[in-house]
Amino acid sequence: MRKTSLKNCLQAAAAAALLISALPFIARAAEADGARIPDELIVAPALKADRMAGKFTAKIMPRAGYHGPLFIGHLPARKLVQEAPRNTNNAHAFYPDDIGYYGGPLVTKAGVVNTYWGESNGTTWGNPATYENDLNKSTMVKMLDYYTGNTYNTNNYYPALGIYWYGGTVGTLVYDSQVATLVQNEATYDRSKRGQSLNYSNIYHVFLPPGTDECFDNPANGCYNPDGAAPGPFAFCGYHSYTQLTDGTVVLYTVEPYETVSGCSAGFGTPNDTANVLGHETAETITDPVPGSGWVGEWPSNSGTEVADICAWVEYTQSLAGGGTFVTQDWYSDKYHACANVQ
Repeated sequence: MRKTSLKNCLQAAAAAALLISALPFIARAAEADGARIPDELIVAPALKADRMAGKFTAKIMPRAGYHGPLFIGHLPARKLVQEAPRNTNNAHAFYPDDIGYYGGPLVTKAGVVNTYWGESNGTTWGNPATYENDLNKSTMVKMLDYYTGNTYNTNNYYPALGIYWYGGTVGTLVYDSQVATLVQNEATYDRSKRGQSLNYSNIYHVFLPPGTDECFDNPANGCYNPDGAAPGPFAFCGYHSYTQLTDGTVVLYTVEPYETVSGCSAGFGTPNDTANVLGHETAETITDPVPGSGWVGEWPSNSGTEVADICAWVEYTQSLAGGGTFVTQDWYSDKYHACANVQ
């Protein structure tokens, strides 16, 4: 078990970079049941209008060096339910990085569905399902039990479902409303044809191929824009959000651009760059699925941060269950008041 303070995290980063240039990757767990992404996406005018008006909430993983807003859209009503743990060394002080719970939904169990936009099977990103399966069986994901209240004796409550979506037509620039529409279409199909229950019980990861930028519908709110061609600032390397079907069903999703680019790569290459951002967004989707209503930083020093933000861009070699080894960041533990990777 390793508990690491932020100060120690920063000191260890340089040493880690010297020891690891790239790690071997062995593809083990492969998804089998694929469906093709529709080539035509019709974005509902109401969805587009909501996105433009900020009537949604997304939470970005900022690119290295970005210091703009972390939350995009309209922040949900917030009422602190569970305060961050008190510093036992001083009854009147709090750990400045601890986060608090605002009473919103949490994800105690969910299946993972991957969308490989413009590609056939995920190899461009290093076969993310392998990382997802290893993480699902690991002690690392169990550290989120502190936030969700899970008390399972074994892991396997965030499995890759063995289903995925692939291909489709993707241009050099897409917008969040297009991603939300894509996820709505996939979720509707997965519920009707595959029997998926949805409503916080599936997480859709949408992977964008190299050369595709992505923006919020108001680009001033930020883009994934490493080539400088998108109409907004290069703000993020990924984000998580949610959308709703016509019957009110909530569908969770993350956007996972191609990460082996300046500003999003930690220097260890694919699949580690993919896993680093994917793990970040997975942890935050579980602990704050409607961004801003779950576990979020409550103090002026960490306002707006989620469980993975505090430890971002400091990577370690994580040996996960199933034999997988990835260089990714730790997540923050209110239990240990530090960045950590085990419960």
